[in-house]
Amino acid sequence: SATVDPDLMPIQEANSELQEADTLSDDKGVATVDLQVVDEHGVPLIGQRRENYRIDLRSKAPELTEIRERLMKSKPGDEFNMELETFGKKSEPAGKKPFKVLVKKLEKFVAPELTDEFAKKVSGGKMESLDALKKDIEHELEHYYEEKAEEELRSKIAEELLKTNEFEVPESMVDEYLNDLTEELKKESQNQEIDESFVKERYRESAVRSVKWNLLAAAIIQKEGLKVDDAVLERTAADEATKYRMDRSKLLDFYKNSNDVKNKLLFNEMFNFIVDNADIKVVDRESSHEHED
Repeated sequence: SATVDPDLMPIQEANSELQEADTLSDDKGVATVDLQVVDEHGVPLIGQRRENYRIDLRSKAPELTEIRERLMKSKPGDEFNMELETFGKKSEPAGKKPFKVLVKKLEKFVAPELTDEFAKKVSGGKMESLDALKKDIEHELEHYYEEKAEEELRSKIAEELLKTNEFEVPESMVDEYLNDLTEELKKESQNQEIDESFVKERYRESAVRSVKWNLLAAAIIQKEGLKVDDAVLERTAADEATKYRMDRSKLLDFYKNSNDVKNKLLFNEMFNFIVDNADIKVVDRESSHEHED
């Protein structure tokens, strides 16, 4: 069986291949079934049949719990009756119906062996060995946790500043923010109908907070004369190019012409300024939880 390495497991699973099997020992597999709705006497109802329906047993969907457990004990060719949840055209629940289930095929996910060849394949030839791939993943994970810690710190800074700087925000700005949000949600839902008044009520509090924070941040940036100059853009392009293995000069050109990037960097400058001028205590979470048992 394939070696298990916790850092490499997600990549291993993503590159697993399906192989036909007589039985499944766990939920790492797919079952292909025919589903036939039957009446209370077990007689098939015409026009209510689905053939070659594939069920991914890794799915945690609650309506699949019973059939998943049953399929893990089945073999190809098995037939059984079971009540299953059905759904309408818009994926809304439409109640349970009795089905006859025919198991046509079982396939299990087989993880690839962890070899240097595997490392080359999944990295598109960038990593020559498994050790190099592991180091690269460890570096990515470190970077991820550093970013999470940074996000948490920024969120706390924003919270503190908002708490100590109470002020009213113009209603027109809150309305504009909510209108933009509603338009964004419409785009995301492919113009399906959206209850605008519900959205505006639900997100009003966070809209007030966002507007307040943007105004406060703008005031700090202005008061302290913070700006994004070429040196900041060049340093950021160099860092990001190394991190994402991209062309530095192309990134720099993009950054120089993107207001979104410049705004983001301006906020970075502001947070760096606050951190440099604030008294921040770092709490080690692990030691603070040591005596909780």
